[in-house]
Amino acid sequence: MACVDKHYRVVIDTKSFDEAGTIEAFEKKRMVILQFTIFQQSSVTDGYKEVLYITAEQPKTLVSLMWSTDVDFQPNEWIESQLDQDYLTDKAPLVTIRYPQGVKNLSKHFFKTIGDDDRHKGNQLYLDRLADAIDAEYPNRNHIFCTNTRDAKSANPGYAWKLECPCRGRDQKCTCEGYGKRVIVNPHGLNALQKYNMAVFGAAINFDPITQERLFAFYGITPEQAKEALCWHMIMQFSGRTSIRNPDSMEPIVIVAPDEKSASYLKDMLPEAIMKPFEIHFGERPKRGRPKGSRRVFRTEDERKAKNAADRRAQRAAAKAAASMQSSA
Repeated sequence: MACVDKHYRVVIDTKSFDEAGTIEAFEKKRMVILQFTIFQQSSVTDGYKEVLYITAEQPKTLVSLMWSTDVDFQPNEWIESQLDQDYLTDKAPLVTIRYPQGVKNLSKHFFKTIGDDDRHKGNQLYLDRLADAIDAEYPNRNHIFCTNTRDAKSANPGYAWKLECPCRGRDQKCTCEGYGKRVIVNPHGLNALQKYNMAVFGAAINFDPITQERLFAFYGITPEQAKEALCWHMIMQFSGRTSIRNPDSMEPIVIVAPDEKSASYLKDMLPEAIMKPFEIHFGERPKRGRPKGSRRVFRTEDERKAKNAADRRAQRAAAKAAASMQSSA
């Protein structure tokens, strides 16, 4: 079900919406979780004569992918002329990209598999082993880092980082040496961290499968494009808080990516960088996904409606056949 107003498209899962309105749910006071996805439309800019949209890798951003059919994005020539377009090329030979071996895509599911079905336990285990590997190869190395946060209602909202500085970021004038400084996952605009030559992105960032399907249905955005816009580009921006932006620094830079796919993305952006895994063992994990040779199919809204209608017809035919067999018996 989709509700559309001038500026927002609000999509609600039909099955859960219908279930929430049943007499059974009302009488039993049974909680029904509604799955909302809210898409902001480009019409939010209609009231302005001009809109300046500042971002890196503009064509790959989620806003650009969603609005590209309605908005003509034009580069600002003056701003473009002031930018150093080659700073990544210049710094790439100084960069080493590290990642935990065997972790293809860091996710809540991965945390659950290594944490005996406990996501929080698995998240902490992942961070502890990553910290141990970093400390073994880069002891007493100043760095910035980020992690996921626990649920807001949790008694302990944060995850521990073994290498975090003693003041844990409470002291804004912290001069702790040989430790990590906790930074928010999306630190756009922070330019005061260029003294650091190491960045550790330890968070799992993913869209849920339902949102992925809706991005494809409404905008034709593939899961790979969504992952790049939401996660991989964010990791590059996080790493960009370091001395990689400082043209006067020629110090070696270490970027620790959360998984192999994000490390490969960084390598594509920094071709001359060295890419090397940490040998970390998280234990045997059950394989996830569909049988070998199968793949997830992403359908448009019309295709999904047609399939749902066909499925309902098949179910009715099967029920009718079963009833006929019972009556004949």
